[in-house]
Amino acid sequence: MKRNSLYTIIFSVFSLLCVSMPLSAFADTQIYFIRHAEVDLDSRDKPLTDEGKARAETLATHMAGTKLTHIYATHFDRNWDTVAPLSKAQGVEITQVPKRDGDEVTNRSKGSIATRPMIDALNELPDGSLVLVTANSGNLFKIMAGVGVESGSDAMPCESKKCFPHDEFNNIWHVTKTADSVSLQKSQY
Repeated sequence: MKRNSLYTIIFSVFSLLCVSMPLSAFADTQIYFIRHAEVDLDSRDKPLTDEGKARAETLATHMAGTKLTHIYATHFDRNWDTVAPLSKAQGVEITQVPKRDGDEVTNRSKGSIATRPMIDALNELPDGSLVLVTANSGNLFKIMAGVGVESGSDAMPCESKKCFPHDEFNNIWHVTKTADSVSLQKSQY
């Protein structure tokens, strides 16, 4: 067989594979989870404190080298406010899950109403997405479990709020979803 014919066959097979397999089949989905920044516990709506606002700016700086495709926040102002500087810096709109809907979903609705809608939204992401999610301590581990993270590690000891590090506001959990696995790493920002 001539050398040029062999190259033609190899190129044809490679081209056929590239056309029949979408590029997204090769792309992992990366999801970063954070808890909202520090809040004023004496206020009914628990807005960010000055320290919390500074932490939100630190988050934007920390994530500067990671070009996000999506930013999600649950329905509380404190979650939205935590990622607002990041949204502005990256030019990525914040998607609120669940969306506020008059009297049905408000800033004072239970945090648990966000768990299932957030899990559904994250499980519907296109392959290759790079996402940041902010939520409350009460539902972060449940949401992570809903996208396939197994509990029992140092990063996620259980799926409930009882084992959540309540006095820490600078943790970031990085979930990598591939076609056949889900991994979790915990660090700080």
